[in-house]
Amino acid sequence: MLSRFHVVVFDESCAEVMERLRRKHKRRKRYADLMIAATAEAGRHIVVTRNQTDFVDLLPMETRCLPKTMPHAVGEKVRNE
Repeated sequence: MLSRFHVVVFDESCAEVMERLRRKHKRRKRYADLMIAATAEAGRHIVVTRNQTDFVDLLPMETRCLPKTMPHAVGEKVRNE
């Protein structure tokens, strides 16, 4: 089953971007969020998330968010917004 997925490696270029982001944001960002943003930026990937608040100042808009109107995943609880 895992063969259907593309594994993204956290390499030296990701580490360099992460260090730059860490210095810029000091202690205001979680390690995992910095790591995700650095991997996306270094590899020119798109981050698909509904958690816009953690990435709003880490990544440009076109690389980070799903619109609120995006269909919900199967089995996901739907909140009344």
